[in-house]
Amino acid sequence: DVILMPVYPYPAPLLGETEHIMGSWCYTGFWNVLDFPAGVVPFGKESATKIDSYDDEGDYFVQLAKKSASTAQGLPIGVQIVGKPFQE
Repeated sequence: DVILMPVYPYPAPLLGETEHIMGSWCYTGFWNVLDFPAGVVPFGKESATKIDSYDDEGDYFVQLAKKSASTAQGLPIGVQIVGKPFQE
């Protein structure tokens, strides 16, 4: 049994905005702390075609995702595969 999940909650941020993303490490750091085996594999590329249709009223992270998606078009997307402890 494995868990298939995102590596990061939104596209890569611009260089000057990295101080606002401290909470997003939880997608990967959580598994490291619990000592679960986890790896990242390529899944596709960012198309940035549907992000503008999302309602971002009052949601900072959706606003950040919209802004990041426009500059991340064509960049690779990965998925994280997490297994059971000691089942590498």
